[in-house]
Amino acid sequence: MPRRRTWLHQATGKSPTYWLNLIQREIKKASRKSADPKHDETDVSMWMEALVLKVLELQAGIKGKLDGNMRAAAVVSQILALWFIRVQRAKAYDPRRPIALRKKALVRWADYLTAMQRLGLDESADTRIFQTQRWESPWDPRAHDGDFI
Repeated sequence: MPRRRTWLHQATGKSPTYWLNLIQREIKKASRKSADPKHDETDVSMWMEALVLKVLELQAGIKGKLDGNMRAAAVVSQILALWFIRVQRAKAYDPRRPIALRKKALVRWADYLTAMQRLGLDESADTRIFQTQRWESPWDPRAHDGDFI
């Protein structure tokens, strides 16, 4: 059975592998040798800017109504989460690393995934953050059908 395209692939026309490879290339371009022979020094803003510019370039070709701010934030956050999740897991399973550090990395990985889920599910502050927003479930049979787009 063929794999279903991910949300990220559908939103950008590019596969998760494409985005992982792009970030790895951009990090390499933004990195220089440091005093620590095991770790380069990286200009984080340089590779992140390249990523955001690529997302905006692809987004420019999208036709139809969408909120560009929300779309860009959704795509960039998915790409960054994808990269972190895959890299953190890879480090946790790398046999060249000390087992104690690998275990800590795997716990951090699980904590991060849990925190990401909570971001989506915890609506406890929504009414304080968006104080002028009216709230109504679209599934309520008494829901009002507005015309604001």
